[in-house]
Amino acid sequence: MITTFLTRDDYPSKIDTSLMDQITGGDDTILDAAEADAASAIIDRLGARYKVADELTKSGDGRNRSLVRWMLNISVYFLYGRVPDNDIPERVVKDYDDTLRDLEKIASGKLSCTIDRIMDSATGTVATKIRMGSNTPRSHNPY
Repeated sequence: MITTFLTRDDYPSKIDTSLMDQITGGDDTILDAAEADAASAIIDRLGARYKVADELTKSGDGRNRSLVRWMLNISVYFLYGRVPDNDIPERVVKDYDDTLRDLEKIASGKLSCTIDRIMDSATGTVATKIRMGSNTPRSHNPY
């Protein structure tokens, strides 16, 4: 999945352009691959509940700002995968870890986001894989 959700102009907020060019050797296909991997990571976590794939088709000011930030944090982390571990800045690892933690919270319903939810076309309600039931409570009382 190659996507063009991010542009080169987005990256300087997370990584210096000259450093990015040094890591990629000026090869934009490496940026595309990092972005595709980041998109997959986000879709894997949120795709069952949110219209992430639809959001990734947007461009310019129409893009969801949180999704741009998540994509950048994950993409930059994947770019740094091309350098020795001791050369990866701590903030890059922290941004990556924080992003994954937030995505997991959103996926579990503990945190909200502004990406449109997937709707059930038959009922017109929000589609979800969360099921709630009421099993008879267990009793350990022998009487």
